[in-house]
Parts: sequence; structure tokens; C-alpha cells
Amino acid sequence: MRRELPQARHSVPSTGLSSRPAVGRYLSHARAPGAHEIFLLMHTNDDTTINSRSDVETAPGSAFVVFQGGGAKGIVHVGALAAVEELGIRIQGVAGTSAGAMIAALLAAGYSSKEMLDTATCSNIIASLGAKFRLRGPTDLFSRKGWAFIRVLRLIVPHVKWTPALLLMLVVLLGALEIWRPFTGMALGIALLFIGWRIYRTVSRGVSSVRHVRDFVDHAIAEKSRGRYEAEVTFRQLRTITGTPLKVVATNVTDQCVEVFSYERTPDVVVADAVAASICLPVVFRPWSFSCQRSSGVRADVTRRAFLDGGVTSNLPVWTLDRERAAASDLPTIAFSIQPDHRHDGTGGHWAGALMSSIIAGSMEIHTRAVDRMVHVPISCSLDLFDFDAKLKDLCEAVDKARDAIADVLDKQLTQFPTILRSGCRQITESAVALLLSEDRVWWENDPSEPTLFKVAFAVQAPHEWQLSTPYHFGYADLRGPDIDPEILDGAWESLEPGWFTAPPDEVWSTEHQVILLPVSNADEARRPGSRKTEQPLVVVIETDIRVRSESADEFESFLADLEESVVAFVQDYRVYEAVQRSTGTS
Repeated sequence: MRRELPQARHSVPSTGLSSRPAVGRYLSHARAPGAHEIFLLMHTNDDTTINSRSDVETAPGSAFVVFQGGGAKGIVHVGALAAVEELGIRIQGVAGTSAGAMIAALLAAGYSSKEMLDTATCSNIIASLGAKFRLRGPTDLFSRKGWAFIRVLRLIVPHVKWTPALLLMLVVLLGALEIWRPFTGMALGIALLFIGWRIYRTVSRGVSSVRHVRDFVDHAIAEKSRGRYEAEVTFRQLRTITGTPLKVVATNVTDQCVEVFSYERTPDVVVADAVAASICLPVVFRPWSFSCQRSSGVRADVTRRAFLDGGVTSNLPVWTLDRERAAASDLPTIAFSIQPDHRHDGTGGHWAGALMSSIIAGSMEIHTRAVDRMVHVPISCSLDLFDFDAKLKDLCEAVDKARDAIADVLDKQLTQFPTILRSGCRQITESAVALLLSEDRVWWENDPSEPTLFKVAFAVQAPHEWQLSTPYHFGYADLRGPDIDPEILDGAWESLEPGWFTAPPDEVWSTEHQVILLPVSNADEARRPGSRKTEQPLVVVIETDIRVRSESADEFESFLADLEESVVAFVQDYRVYEAVQRSTGTS
């Protein structure tokens, strides 16, 4: 039974969306000879058909960039930056958390990916600038005690599931000693309590300091100032070096809130202090404290505050660039995240590992919601969270692998797929007009002196959004596209039933107009019971000011059936469906 759309007056006869004939085969059954003209330009006009990379734009232009935290895995962000540079994308603002904050700060200071790590020569920023601080590799950024603790932690974490069994064995051992060797058992118990207390005290305070990291980042930024600043470069001073807006996120344990360091909020805070605060992983590092001066907003003051890793509160801080996006709403935001090691299905793995992965990636949906034109790029990485002692060859390999994979993704997401979708809207608009003019008799009552208008949009689901929106459209002066209740679009997709309704005048249309909704789905493949594949929604929205004569309802429904069949076939045959699946998906 067909699901009725809100305000629906008629429905398009169903023609089976899950399996469509090719456009050419369908047109051979068209009702009128003139209908053969529909979508003809899609077969013959090379200027409007998008079938290969040579047909699309090759310059993505400018974008905002955000880097997620991830410990040693963060090295792949160098590969992400290399891909951005390779495509000639100009970065208009950058944000980051934890390891991503370090990459973001170096980028804002003017460092290129090759200056951070040149995979061809294996030269890197630590080798070139670390001599002043006796740094030979990433592990030297930790204290000796801190690195030793991390090595022990790497050995313990994979076996944490055996902790209850070990504790039980220890209790049994102590019980046995109390019976057979009372004094020995008591002494061992006291010793274990003392050791446990010392471990707890050390861990609760943090094992290592981020001082080495802080001083190295400050020195690196000062080097890019070309002598203007010797050290202690603030956000205000950084602004004069490159002008690239920088946002760094940390967890403020003094005020118990998330802290965003930026030129607008904390212009006189040293950038290296912000980075040190953002990478301060609990337990491994002691909280980083400094005199934090805020110049605007809530609690604008100067006081000593303590900070921990920003990944605890916002590990992919896309939202921090809202001000910049408002001023340049046409620019996309590229969000680079790091994929967890394993995707647990509830049958294996310990909760501690799952918790760590959740901290790294789990809050992403919250912090990326309501961000228009966002391109989410998850990056695979074979390194572990604490693999700071990985061989330089392995680091270079991880960077090269990330660069090659991301360059292809960004090229499609920022150029090929948007071009395909926008071109598809235009071609459907033009072809709908051609189909109407091919009708063998006039069954509408529009004024002959005024052309009938068609406007087309693709309703899709943006990454981490829960409702459909229409970012791709043609014929609308407003960048937002058609003004349709998202619940109507969601209902059309859920029912997989084409339909239409008459809408009242609005800001776009001065009179009543028809809204046609055509969902496109490979239902047999993606919606079968038990399937784990997630299909990204696609509803083709066609609005027109056709006024149907009261006695011509049958002709109008026949026209809609022809239009629906041809549109859906075109969407599937000319990469529009593929572009939606690959440009709106999140992984």
C-alpha cells in the first residue's frame, strides 16, 4: 500500500524503484514521439555529461581543516596535509585537538608537510630543530620515567582482561600465607598496599611533564617568524606570521569546562602552552598549568588554570570554526579523523580498549552536527596509540599511505562528486521542460506567455545529520534550495514510494506549485534483513508551477510516471547515485 505524503492529493503510479531499465530502453516505450527528446542531452552532449575526471573541475579552491587527536597515530595527519597541498587547497582556518593540535599549530605557523616529515629523505622537524633540546626522536619528548611508564602501559593494556583473575589469585595467596605463615602474609600485604598507594599517587598526578613538547613547539613557531619573535609566541603574534586562524581545544580542569584557545578568545596566551594543554593525556602527563588570560566571553580574566587533553571533551573540534564558516559559508570544512583499531560488535575486546577508542572518535557525531559542507575523511593507521618509538621507515610509510588515500578521496569529495550532483540537478531541470514540451496536447492551464518553471534538488543526508537536506539544487536563487519540511523528505525515503503534493505560495514560489518526490534506492541490496550495509538516502525533489486542468488528472499522472522513470534511471546510470553514496557517507 502506498504511503500518503502530507498534503498529498495524488500519487505517481509506482514503477519499481529498486530495479530500473536503462534510459534508452525506457524511452522506447514513451507515449509520444516528442518524449524521446527527454534526457537526450545526457547521451550526446559532452559539455553537460559528467562521466570522467577530465569533465570536472580540477581546483577545489579553499577550505577549513580540522585534525583529530590520536596519540602516535596523529602522524597520519602529515599525510593528510600533504594531500591537501597536492590538490592546491588553500587553508583558510585550522583547528585541532591533542596530536591534531600540534599539527594545526605548526601548519598555522607556516610549516608544510615536507618540513614536518619528508618521506622521500626521511628528514623531519624533530631532527632539524630538536638539537637545541637534545631531541633525537618522538620518545625524547617524554621524560625517562614517562616513557618507561608508557612502555609498561603498552604491555599491560592488551592483558587488562586478566586483571580480575590475577587479583583473585593474589587474595588466595595472601589467605594461604595468613594460615601457614602469618607474619610473612601480613608483611607481604602491607608491602603490596604501600606499592599500590604509590602507584595510585603517581598515576593520579600524572607521570611525565609536557614541558619538552611545549618548549619544542614554541621554538618551532618562533623559527617561522624569521627573527620577529625569539620565543613565547602568542596567538596575537602568530596572527602576524601567516594570518591563518588557529583554534586549539583543551579540557579545563580548573573551571571544569572545554577551553578553546584562539586569537579572539585568548590572544595573549602562548600558542605552545595551548598545544601543551591539549596533548596532556591523563595519567601519562601531569596537568599543564599556566597563567591563562582570557580577553572576551564568559570569565574574561587572568588566573592560573590547569588543563588536560582536549580529546576528553572534543576530539574533533569542527565546531570551533563556526565564526569563520559564517563569514565564508561557501567554503567546505575538511575534518580528518583517525579510525579506531577495531570495530567491536559486542562479542570481543575489553571495555577499556573500547573506552579509549570512544574517547578518540566517539564524540565526533556530537561535535560535527549542524556543520554545512563538511567533508569527513577517516584515516586508517596501523600504528598504536603509544607507538612513539616506531621506526622512521614505518612513520614514512604511514604518511605516504595516508596521503595517497586521502588525495583521491578529497578529489572526489570536493570536485568530482559535487560537480556530478549539481550538473545532475541542472540536466534534470532542462530535461523536465523538454518532456513537458513534447506532450501531444496541452493539459495544463498556465499562461502561454509565461514559461513553465521547474526547479530540482537532491535531498541527501549530510554526515552525522539525522534528517535530509537539499545542498545540491538548480533553479533556486537562495543557496538553501527548496523549503520543504524535513519530515516530509524523511517520510518519502522511508516509504520508498514516489508521490506529489500541492504546496502553498512561499518565498520561492508566488503561487501554488507542485512538489514531486522521487526516492532512489537499491533496496534489494542495501535493505535486506540482516544487512550491515548502510545506504545513504537520496530523494529527487522536483518543484514546478504547472497548473493541471481539472479534467486532465490522468495526463498529469502519466507525465509524472514518465518523468519518474526517466529521472531514476538517469540518477542510477550517470553516477549520481554513486556520488551520493560516496560523498555523504561517513566511512
